[in-house]
Amino acid sequence: YFFTTECEDLDTKIIQEEITDDCEVLPLWEGKIKAQVKALE
Repeated sequence: YFFTTECEDLDTKIIQEEITDDCEVLPLWEGKIKAQVKALE
């Protein structure tokens, strides 16, 4: 799953961070969890 998060290291302020560990804390975007599911090809 990919989650929208803010990145200060890159020129782009918004990135899609891939999270694969079910125990990892999910990043927040504007106080919400915003996820994107991508189909396997």
